[in-house]
This record gives sequence, structure tokens and C-alpha cells, in this order.
Amino acid sequence: MITLDLFLDIKQKDSFEVLTEFITYGLIVYIAYVGLSFYKLDKRAMESASQNIDATKDKLDEAEQQKKRLQEGINANMQEAFANWKLTPAESAVSALILKGFSFSEIADFRGTSERTIRDQAASIYRKAKVKNRIELTAYFVEDLL
Repeated sequence: MITLDLFLDIKQKDSFEVLTEFITYGLIVYIAYVGLSFYKLDKRAMESASQNIDATKDKLDEAEQQKKRLQEGINANMQEAFANWKLTPAESAVSALILKGFSFSEIADFRGTSERTIRDQAASIYRKAKVKNRIELTAYFVEDLL
């Protein structure tokens, strides 16, 4: 269609209209070329970003698995120590909560007991573990991690 229009304009010897149409059609082709170039660039950038996201997800999954293995190892180490110290199930539960950083009053609320009971259990835990306080109890487990 464009070619036919240009051909007829050339045949009629209307040079101004031919020049105007050449410039217009040239600009249209140039704009289409630039648009296509940006589209290709965008497509490559999106593919690259998608690959980066996939790689990051893989690394995150790997880190989550490693974290889970470490948590399982720490938990097994704690349970082994609790068994060696001959802690009761209640003392083991209280020990775990102490190691997580909860206060005696928070532990009492969780367990539905009095704070005095938790303090007595903590004293028994410390005695059996041969430590003086919650700091030394925590240090017992953290020491091997550092």
C-alpha cells in the first residue's frame, strides 16, 4: 500500500509529497526498529532476572535445608545432654525454654504453673548440669558452635 502510494506520487511528480512520505515512512520504520530493539533488550533482561531469581531460590532452599539440619543437630545435642543430666521431661521442657531466652514468668505462663515452680525446676536443672545460671547453661551449648 505504502509502495503503491509512493509510486503514484512519484508518477505525478509531486516531489514535496514524496519527500514528506519518505521521511514519514522512514521515521515509522526507525521507530519500529527501535521498539523491536527495546523489546529484545527487555526480553533478555527479563530472562536474566528470571534466571537470577531461580538461582536465588535454589540458594535459599539450600540454606533452609542447612538451617534445618543444624537445628536438628542442636536439638539432638540438647536432648543428649538432658538425658545425660537425667532431667525429667518437665525439666527438659523448661531447659529448652530457658535456652530460647524466655523469662521465668513467661515459662510459667506457657506451662500453666507458678513462677516459683519454674524457679525450683531451673535450680534443679542448673544443679544437675553443674552450671550456676541460665548464662552458663546457654554457654554450655553455644560454646561448641563458635
